[in-house]
Amino acid sequence: SERNLGFAGGNNLGIKAGEAKYYLLLNSDTVVPEGALDSLVEFMDMSGFGVGSCKLKNKDGSLQPNVGDLPFGLPLFFWLSGWDDILPKIREFLPSFHRKFKSFYNGEKEVGWVSGSVMIIKREVVESIGGLDEGIFMYCEDTDFCIRAKKAGFKVGWTDKAQIYHLGGGSSKNPKLVQWVGEFKGLVYIYRKHLGILAGFILKIFILIFKMVR
Repeated sequence: SERNLGFAGGNNLGIKAGEAKYYLLLNSDTVVPEGALDSLVEFMDMSGFGVGSCKLKNKDGSLQPNVGDLPFGLPLFFWLSGWDDILPKIREFLPSFHRKFKSFYNGEKEVGWVSGSVMIIKREVVESIGGLDEGIFMYCEDTDFCIRAKKAGFKVGWTDKAQIYHLGGGSSKNPKLVQWVGEFKGLVYIYRKHLGILAGFILKIFILIFKMVR
């Protein structure tokens, strides 16, 4: 492309390039150990999930959370309020837009959404709902895609049988701040798109309140 189309637009170029059994979204700042993609495809072949991902690790081998519950109701509240960080003993079991704790990242399971840094998609899903929403430049386009896939009857899954290293933050000088701002904008867009303009406006107010409280 002659211009930067963002995460969604760039990946859609690849998806449109040809037909395949699976489409793999994979960030450029990743390291893929030998056999990892074979294990991921095997998981998808056997599981019946339409969208999937695997365990992500930081450069030092520590866990990099990459899944969560859909950002509606309690999962959004616990994440915005910070309760999923501060409540002792039970915080690991609270539903949250971002699942952060090691205890969650074991085995195979159905989840709300998976990060686009590593996302494998069956052809049938793309044929049914199309590609990523290019109205979102970056952040939450993966969440929106999973919402649409679920609405179309597909399941989203995750496995620890494949592991990929994600260096992260390579495209910005302050990745944490950029992520927060991008996610807030993306969530407001998602609420407007799926729940209406009023829902998006109310969410924006809640975001401002929780930012001040935290």
